[in-house]
Amino acid sequence: MKEKNRYDLIVVGAGTAGIFAAIAAARRGLKVLALEKLGYSGGTSTGGFIPGCYLQKPSGLMAELYLYDPEASSQKGFAGCIEFFKFQTEQAALDAGVDIRYNITLQNVTQTASHVSAISWLDDAQTSFEAEASFFCDCTAEANLCRLIDGVTLYGGRASDGEFQPFTNIICHWNGLRGANFDAGRINQADPEDFTQMQLQSSTVHLQDDFYNAERPIAAAGDLPGIREGVHVKTDLVQSLSDFFANPEQVDEPIYYAFSNIDTHSRDIVLESQDFTDWMIGCSMWGTELFFPVSRKTLLVSGFDNLLVPARHLGVDHDLGHALRMNPMMGAIGEVAGIWCALAVQHQVTDLRQVPYPELAQEIHLQTPSPDCNRNRIALPPDEIRAGMASPKPGFALWSSKKLPVAKLREAFAAALPESNEQCQYAFALALQNDDFGAELLRKLLQTRDARHPETSRKYNQDYGVSALYFLGRLGYAPACDTIFQVLRDPTLASSMEYIGGAIAALLHIGDKNPPLRHRIATELTPILADPNWDITARLKGTASQMKSMAFPLQSAAVRRFVAWGEHDLAHTLRLAARPSDNHEACKARQG
Repeated sequence: MKEKNRYDLIVVGAGTAGIFAAIAAARRGLKVLALEKLGYSGGTSTGGFIPGCYLQKPSGLMAELYLYDPEASSQKGFAGCIEFFKFQTEQAALDAGVDIRYNITLQNVTQTASHVSAISWLDDAQTSFEAEASFFCDCTAEANLCRLIDGVTLYGGRASDGEFQPFTNIICHWNGLRGANFDAGRINQADPEDFTQMQLQSSTVHLQDDFYNAERPIAAAGDLPGIREGVHVKTDLVQSLSDFFANPEQVDEPIYYAFSNIDTHSRDIVLESQDFTDWMIGCSMWGTELFFPVSRKTLLVSGFDNLLVPARHLGVDHDLGHALRMNPMMGAIGEVAGIWCALAVQHQVTDLRQVPYPELAQEIHLQTPSPDCNRNRIALPPDEIRAGMASPKPGFALWSSKKLPVAKLREAFAAALPESNEQCQYAFALALQNDDFGAELLRKLLQTRDARHPETSRKYNQDYGVSALYFLGRLGYAPACDTIFQVLRDPTLASSMEYIGGAIAALLHIGDKNPPLRHRIATELTPILADPNWDITARLKGTASQMKSMAFPLQSAAVRRFVAWGEHDLAHTLRLAARPSDNHEACKARQG
């Protein structure tokens, strides 16, 4: 092993967050080492072929360095753009004095119970190096540094089955050299077999949809897979979506306000949490853009005094992670981390908690958005709720109605024109508060497959019949069982993920809340879901032809519920009949 060097800050991962952490700290006089497993900086913004910024413009260093000058590259268009980004970020880091090492593999850490003091790594020639530092930033996509540290707690995935968000397979087209990606299903990025097989299987979609397309032939595959979500690290504060909804304007020690929507690419939304499904299915709020405050406490690893995680694995839950993962935020929180470490060195403290928050907020020029953005969407006053419930965009009023007394909602339901849009929305509002006063109207909407839908979201608004089905399950409304089974047996709905998936989820929820119905539900569901001819498919977003089976996640959800209900024989029968549609699901089946 070569001689050990000493740095003020070591940044592991020079991607969209890490490169800005390194530059920010070095510009403030710190001696900084940046370690990167790839051969360039920028991460998803460069090698991941996603240089753009979704909804929110970049700020700070990212805005400074991500100004694309086509004259600076001999290759105009997309490829020139990402190559220019690589050059810009690397040159800025070198100009600031950052010591950058590419093509590295982490080996080990030296630590005490609450303090990391050194790390070691291999270069591409398998030469071993070690360096000490006062502070460390894990800016890798998969918390690779934190995985090596004893005492760090990792968590992640949705509560129902531990699954992460779907990943995308990324390519570049010759026509204009533009990047494109499509949803390619779920993947276990920590399992070599699963990762490899899912990449290969999903790449065949390119061959089917793009390879023979004369208008946009394939130029290259992305260097990085489009993994949207991995593990998260337990930090001093783990922010959740439910906490945000309870108080959308307040968070301890904010460092950034992300402007985003809760952007999911999943087609099995019925398996997500109640808050999430309320938002997406019950209220059709997919496209609702909000300001999400991010606390500095979500970057500080719990139990450690000198370790930050300013990247995708910061301390948020699975639900909130759908919104807090975009390029502008990653660049911003990376810069915050670099400034934070520089202030700690300036104050000569070893615990990052000792850096005064007001000083950090002033140094990063934190701009607090107007609370009206959030209030005008999810915290309307009573008079605006009444008007909104009868409007073409009732989702904002519907969500805001959760704070109204149930008695007032019942009065409004009774006063509304029968089966009008307004009365339907009040039935939904009552169900959001677990009141079944409007449940018979919900059942009628389901029986008629009511195709009315709101216009709240720019896409993915749910038909009234689909929302009614969701709310009947959420209520555990036992009288709706027969109606829901009719949905499953309706041949005209065989290709509707919204109705079929919703019906299965609704029956499982009803069984949870009505123990006497569990045996009947399990007995009637099993032959349907175990039928070798039964399937439900959905088109993958971003593809022209690819349809993916959604049967296995729903079958697996039923198996888990049957086991919890004590219906072990039926669970066994269904488990044997469940048909994985890809390598990832096959791995899950073996584990189950």
